[in-house]
Amino acid sequence: MLDDRIRSFEGQPQLYGTQFDWDENGELNPKPMDDPELVDRRRAELGLPLMADAIARMRASLDEPAPSDLAQRRAEQGAWARRVGWRQHPS
Repeated sequence: MLDDRIRSFEGQPQLYGTQFDWDENGELNPKPMDDPELVDRRRAELGLPLMADAIARMRASLDEPAPSDLAQRRAEQGAWARRVGWRQHPS
């Protein structure tokens, strides 16, 4: 999870699909992944459940609605990541 969290903060694709966010359809889904076709194999190597099961569990545990303005949410997340040093400031 930590590897995926760091990758997500840095704007890189994650390896195991442990980090989630809202998508354009108002659904909670994993953030972008590196080679999604291999994610279940990677997850199995660590003893994690299949990605489909993880998605179902995450959605079932929702306690907040989708953001009303996804673009604003993403802009705020990006600004935070740059401000605290996870991403470089644009030139």
